[in-house]
Amino acid sequence: MSAIIHVNNIQKTFGKVNALKDVSFNVKKGETFGLLGPSGAGKTTLIQMLTGQLKQTKGNIHIWGKEIHQLNKKNSINRLVSFRIIVVCIRGYPFMKT
Repeated sequence: MSAIIHVNNIQKTFGKVNALKDVSFNVKKGETFGLLGPSGAGKTTLIQMLTGQLKQTKGNIHIWGKEIHQLNKKNSINRLVSFRIIVVCIRGYPFMKT
């Protein structure tokens, strides 16, 4: 089964600061996928890139086979929402136990 979202070695830098470095993952149809991490880990930056609001410094992002920057912002957000991709940010992450 092919991926709905394909993220390949993306990187985002702001000046000399690496917000994301070499992030890769796939989300297949029907999968549940979540982003967990402490404050400053890059979750919001990643979501902004997935929705076309922010351009990655390096790497590729594809949604249903289309490169994210081939789509306009409204189109990329609609594609994410229409396929029921839900992102939950949990403020209690530091207090979670394994």
